[in-house]
Amino acid sequence: MKEILIAFIFLFSNISYSQEIKPKMQKIFDFEKKEIDISDKLNKKFIDIFDTDQTKSRINQVKIDTVSFPIVYNFELFLDDIYNLDLKNDYFFSKLFLANYLDYDSLVLRNNGKVYSTLPKDNFRLKYQLGDESYFSEWNYQGFIKDSLYNQYSYVSEVENNFIHVWDLRSYPFDEQKLKIEFISFRDTSEVILKPSKNFPPSYNKSISDLKDGYNIVGISSEVSYYESPFDQISEGGVNRKKIFSKLTFNIEIDRAGSWLFIKLFIGSFLSFFISWIVFMIPIKEFESRIGLSVGAIFGAIGNRYFVDSTMPNIQILTKADLINSLILILLVFNILIVILQANKNYSFPYLENNSNAMKVSAISLIVLTTLILIF
Repeated sequence: MKEILIAFIFLFSNISYSQEIKPKMQKIFDFEKKEIDISDKLNKKFIDIFDTDQTKSRINQVKIDTVSFPIVYNFELFLDDIYNLDLKNDYFFSKLFLANYLDYDSLVLRNNGKVYSTLPKDNFRLKYQLGDESYFSEWNYQGFIKDSLYNQYSYVSEVENNFIHVWDLRSYPFDEQKLKIEFISFRDTSEVILKPSKNFPPSYNKSISDLKDGYNIVGISSEVSYYESPFDQISEGGVNRKKIFSKLTFNIEIDRAGSWLFIKLFIGSFLSFFISWIVFMIPIKEFESRIGLSVGAIFGAIGNRYFVDSTMPNIQILTKADLINSLILILLVFNILIVILQANKNYSFPYLENNSNAMKVSAISLIVLTTLILIF
């Protein structure tokens, strides 16, 4: 009797499975087969829903447009603040408000029926250094903004972070720096292009308080460039090629108030030159006094050279500051040479043997050559 009862229960279970569980599992399987062409984004979005009919209903409620590639992301940038802009740092810390606009909602359909995500994090990234004080609000979806200036879908973000900066000091202390904020696409240009917004050009806070004295923001420009992927390939018309990515760069143009810095850096060198210059006011027969002042001027100029170098980091390029210091040292040696020639009876330079003429040649050389260095 017990064996009959067990057999009856086992038979009933099989019938129940085939009539209820199996058809339900088959429905899920059939639906999953239809989902093969749908991107992982959509699968993840509905992964927590187990009732297939409810899932289908949810998908049908989402209006998905068919995309026309390439998708153009239009960027707006507002610079709110800049910190730690210093010659000794290879970075600067900045607070930014960002927005980008596009013609499509977060999900679109390709022509082949596959779903494509237009979310910013799936198509491009902001280039920055992650640090302890970094803050990135992610891209917050604002929906469709119906306005004559917009008429697009919008995302906004707030960023506070370090950004890499390579100093260009060739014109120091009259240098102009371009602080770069870069957005880099990681999809081919046939799918995604990054551009600055025409309706909303980049702007900045006119009352920035944390930018060091001596620096001024001139403006913010933008440029679009492209680079080739070293690895990824794409097929076009049966021909494989490397993927091409677009890069949008905002250049924060910083001007240095160089006039006062120029005086601060070179006042010692110009005083040294002046000392060597007034030597020509001393009679030629006072050779020891003349040569003593000239040598003292040389030491003063060399000391000022070390002072200028101490204000700058170790760089491997020739700057205008280097050229001016070198020019003054050369003119100091030139003045000493004239002093020696004036006292030497074996050599004759009639024009330079006149102290007034020597002063004119030395002063004009300094003014003209310094001006040319600053201009070019």
